[in-house]
Amino acid sequence: MAATTLLSLAIAARALSQPEVGVVVVLTTLAVFLGFGDFGLGTLLMTRLPAVHARGDAEGSRTLVGTTFSTLLGTGALFLVAGAAIAYALPWPTLLGAEELEHATLRAAVLIVFICGSLSIPASIGARILASMQSGYVVHLWNAASGMCVLVLVWAFSLADAPSWLYVLAIAGTPTVLAVLQTTWVFWRRFPHLRPSTLAVSLGTALALVRSGGLFAIMAICTVISYNIDSLVVSSIMGAADAAVFALAVRMFVLVGGTLSLASQQMWPALVDAIARGHIDWARSRYRRTLVISTSLNAVACLVLVLLGQWLSEIWVGEALKPPMSLLIVLGIYTVVSTTVTQSVYLLAAVEKVKAIAICGVLMTVVNVALSIELTRHIGLVGPILGSLGALVFVLGVPVIVLTRREFSRLQVAGDSVEATPEPARTLATGARLSPGDAPGSDD
Repeated sequence: MAATTLLSLAIAARALSQPEVGVVVVLTTLAVFLGFGDFGLGTLLMTRLPAVHARGDAEGSRTLVGTTFSTLLGTGALFLVAGAAIAYALPWPTLLGAEELEHATLRAAVLIVFICGSLSIPASIGARILASMQSGYVVHLWNAASGMCVLVLVWAFSLADAPSWLYVLAIAGTPTVLAVLQTTWVFWRRFPHLRPSTLAVSLGTALALVRSGGLFAIMAICTVISYNIDSLVVSSIMGAADAAVFALAVRMFVLVGGTLSLASQQMWPALVDAIARGHIDWARSRYRRTLVISTSLNAVACLVLVLLGQWLSEIWVGEALKPPMSLLIVLGIYTVVSTTVTQSVYLLAAVEKVKAIAICGVLMTVVNVALSIELTRHIGLVGPILGSLGALVFVLGVPVIVLTRREFSRLQVAGDSVEATPEPARTLATGARLSPGDAPGSDD
């Protein structure tokens, strides 16, 4: 999907003015990350469902999914009301640095973003279930189909000389529609035994999810702010035209970092499944292997983008939107570091050690916002990424890596204790009884 999104943006860049391109890119980036505003429930489902599935608890799985889906529907509705109010209350032309554009058009585009973001919250449960059940490749197929649909729509709008809000609708709305179709397919075809029903919804489970999801919610909110603040900072301080250059350069590196993060995200439910079964050595080896492979691939791909980025940008979106080399270098470093830190976050989330991540995430967001604003005012386009990089490394990265090492040591001690227990008493804390033939994902 990332590749087709880049092609779609290339078409938009040639059909719209530079300020319009900046608005489209910033708002569609915002739409992507608004989907994380589910108060952590989708993330919590990816942590809980593999463990329940590993125990063979079919009824527990259905209740968990049904309660999560009902709660997400309510969350999406609240988000829609709040988003509509924000769309009309805030001075978006000023925030986007696009005072010269028609204000009604800008407001319509912002409203579309919040509508799509609200709908994507409950619609995302299909992808969460597929990832939890170790069917992540199916999610990628759906994403590819979504990307092709976006490309066709943007091309059609460019031929029709459509206004900029329709480009926002195509890029932000199409993935939402596909997510709704994907969730419907998951419940009625792929995993019908998980289909929500009134009987599957437990008020106690809902309250427990909301309480447990609170820390995941903090993580999600910090993610939304951290990934969106840079483009908005550039828009408000330097204007929509510079924001277009900045945001398009970021999208190039998202093609690399985002693709690898999505691919390695499958390790999250796999780690949960393995740890629930007591396969600590397997979890440790796969985590390390994933970390080395993803970081190596990321570093090579980012080096290529740094060396060829200006040439590729000129071909992609034209001379006027070509980023400076300094921005490419900082983006390359940030992408490699963030992907490495993400792997450690996945592990800590898999064992629900979320409190420390949430605290670090809040501190990182505060530092990120402050640094990004100040550095943008003083050194321009590279300022926000340098601010994000500093906050990521020193506030989140170092503590998370230390916690990861400590958590593996704790799990190893716990695993050794289980192995030393007499056979009749060998059960995990989750209630799953070990058997010699157990292996991660073997009971699909």
